[in-house]
Amino acid sequence: MPNPWLIVLALLALIAVGAAGYEAGRSAEAGAQALQRQKDIEVAYKAGAASLAAESLRAQAAELERDNIAQQLREIARANPVPPRADRRWTDDERRLLESRRAAYAGAAGEPAAGALPGAVPGNAGDRSGPAAGGD
Repeated sequence: MPNPWLIVLALLALIAVGAAGYEAGRSAEAGAQALQRQKDIEVAYKAGAASLAAESLRAQAAELERDNIAQQLREIARANPVPPRADRRWTDDERRLLESRRAAYAGAAGEPAAGALPGAVPGNAGDRSGPAAGGD
């Protein structure tokens, strides 16, 4: 008959081998899960970077289109008025455009006109038919 301590030692060895195998398998699975999470993070990062790049390109295209439209509007605003007609009368649309430009130049009530200098020469300074401005 075998020694009982030998049987106990064999059982302890089997338990130790089983526990070591279990721990090795658990750590290997944890490592595999960590690798999978890392791959998932990399895929999400690359997808986000691609989405950001596409959005950036869309934003640049929209900004370029906005700038082109603004440039066209500036060119239209700078356009000379239509040539005078034989009757030399302004149409209602031309008169409204002229008045809006004059109002924009003149500024708000009580403010000097755009580009006016303090103490500038009055508008009737060269007109001899009217009274002199600032006379005594």
